[in-house]
Amino acid sequence: MNFFSGVIQNFCRAIPGRASRGLYGGRQIGYGNIVTFSEKKIRRTWKPNVQTKKIYSDLLGELKLRVTCYTLRNLDRYGGIDNYLLFSRIKDFGQTEKSRELAMDLRAKVIEKWEQKNGRKFKQRDEIAAMRKVFCEENPKKVYRFQP
Repeated sequence: MNFFSGVIQNFCRAIPGRASRGLYGGRQIGYGNIVTFSEKKIRRTWKPNVQTKKIYSDLLGELKLRVTCYTLRNLDRYGGIDNYLLFSRIKDFGQTEKSRELAMDLRAKVIEKWEQKNGRKFKQRDEIAAMRKVFCEENPKKVYRFQP
């Protein structure tokens, strides 16, 4: 880790310590002001909307996780937690190592199970191409393009 990355991390927004124990999808505590009628500014925070949910994974079974509503929307968009962990960018899990710790652990477990199930090494680029092909065959009239 070079000097500048350490300096940049010090200027990042506050990341809650519990972000390492859930899927926050890069969401952090937001800061701003409440402005009254007399234009006084009162400092306030906006915390991520975190829910505890039971999520079913095809490869890992049932998981009980703390997730933000933003992450729940992403799970729907990707078609399940397995696809979300396999095909989303690593930086989408969080800005720091600590905030993406759980997601990376789950991702490693999913890749391991996927390789055991399919009997070959997981290659993200090839699997995305295969998913696109299946999606286009199943939904020929869809105008929007497939985004895993």
